[in-house]
Amino acid sequence: MEVLRETNSTDIAQNWYEEGGPLYNAFCAEYAGVNEKGEATYWVDENLKGSTSRPGKEHSYTTTNPNEATKYAQRQCSA
Repeated sequence: MEVLRETNSTDIAQNWYEEGGPLYNAFCAEYAGVNEKGEATYWVDENLKGSTSRPGKEHSYTTTNPNEATKYAQRQCSA
């Protein structure tokens, strides 16, 4: 399966393409709630090791930095 990536100018939401799949599949950082300090947290898939060319599958740990968050497949992303 070949996966291609397209990004918008803000890099908040991205599209990925999958052979035999829909033309646009959005993927973006997935909100995980707030931590004990009240900061927003986002999920990270440690198996991707920073790769943004495909969506994450595992929810390994959280981060407060949305730029470090894994992008996950979404039906619709709000940017």
